[in-house]
Amino acid sequence: MRLIETRQFGSCMILTLAIGTILIATTQFLRKMPQKHHGCTATWTGLALSPGGLVTVVMIFMTGKLTSRIQPNI
Repeated sequence: MRLIETRQFGSCMILTLAIGTILIATTQFLRKMPQKHHGCTATWTGLALSPGGLVTVVMIFMTGKLTSRIQPNI
């Protein structure tokens, strides 16, 4: 508990918890909204949301290339 009380670790933990909650909530709500409110099937919902997944995959590779060239200073 003393580790959580430190300002840096505690604030990082709260921020990580908030971002994780937002990411999980949006992935759950975004897939249910077209199905419930617009009457789409699961297949059409997946096809509608797949461009976001493709962008994520592309950004993963771009981030890997950039981190080999740019070293972050902490």
